[in-house]
Amino acid sequence: MAASTDVVMYFKVMFSDIAPARPRGFSLLEMVVAVAILGMSLAALYQAAGGATRIAMIDQKWPMVWSSLAPLLANYAMVPLTGLNEAGETEGVLAWQVVAAPVTLQEGSPLLRDRCNKST
Repeated sequence: MAASTDVVMYFKVMFSDIAPARPRGFSLLEMVVAVAILGMSLAALYQAAGGATRIAMIDQKWPMVWSSLAPLLANYAMVPLTGLNEAGETEGVLAWQVVAAPVTLQEGSPLLRDRCNKST
């Protein structure tokens, strides 16, 4: 009986130092989820950077557009009685079109009253 107890004790001592097997690394599902999250994050970053680039390009054009529009607006400050319908392009940057028609004001109109007060 003593011999069988010694074998059991030896067996316990021999295998008690071995840690239970645990998986190492990531599973395939964890890797797929990580790649999906990374892809969505990169797509959002790409959209934000693209939008910022577009806005910067538009902001660079506005000073040139406004400097081109100032003389154009000065030319068409008054609408002729026949009306106005002209189009063109400013320095290859801005395509413009002016369509205007004279307005007939009725007696007592606030616009007519203001105009009469300014001219006197």
